[in-house]
Amino acid sequence: MKRNTLLLLSLAVMMAASIASKAQSREVMILYNNAFVHQKEYRPDEAMKCLRLAIQLDSTFVPAYNLMGYIYEDAYVQYDSALMTYRKILDIDSNYSKAYVNIGHIFFLMKKYDEALKCNEKAVAVDPTYGDAYFNIGWIYNIRGDLEKSIEYIFRAAQFGSREAKEFLDRNGYNEDLQEDYSDGFNDDIE
Repeated sequence: MKRNTLLLLSLAVMMAASIASKAQSREVMILYNNAFVHQKEYRPDEAMKCLRLAIQLDSTFVPAYNLMGYIYEDAYVQYDSALMTYRKILDIDSNYSKAYVNIGHIFFLMKKYDEALKCNEKAVAVDPTYGDAYFNIGWIYNIRGDLEKSIEYIFRAAQFGSREAKEFLDRNGYNEDLQEDYSDGFNDDIE
C-alpha cells in the first residue's frame, strides 16, 4: 500500500511539474508575442520589458534574445548591447545561424567587413541553405570590388530564396540568359 501511495505521489508531482512547465511556456510565448507587437508599433521600451520577463521565465528562449538584440541594434542603436545579446544566443545554441548573420550585420554597419564576412560564412557553415547569409557575403564582395564573386553569391542567395537577392537581381537587370549561366551551380572555389 505504501509503495502504491509513493508511486501515485511521484506521478502527481511529475504531472504538476509538466502542467507548470506548459503554463510557463505559454506565458513566455505570450510575453514574446506582446514584445513583437510592441516592437512593430515602435514601442521598444515596452517590448524590452516583455522580453526581460520572458527571459526570466525561460533563460534559454532564443527568440526573445534575438528580438532583444534587434531592438538594441535598430531602436536604440546600441551595437555593443546587441552584440552581447546575439552572442548570448550562441552560448545557448551555437547552431542558431541567424545569430551569426545578426552579428555580421552589426559588424557590417560598423564597416568591419572582415568580421562581417566571417560571421556570414559561419552562418552558411551551420545552414548551407541560408539565402540571406549568401546575399550578405555577396554584398561584402561587392563593397570590396570583387563583382564576380559578388554576383555568384547573390545568385546563390536567390537560389535559396533570399527575397533581397531576387529583388537586387531584378532591379539590376539580370535577365534569364545570365541566370541560366549560373543554373548549373557556381565555381568550386567558393568556400
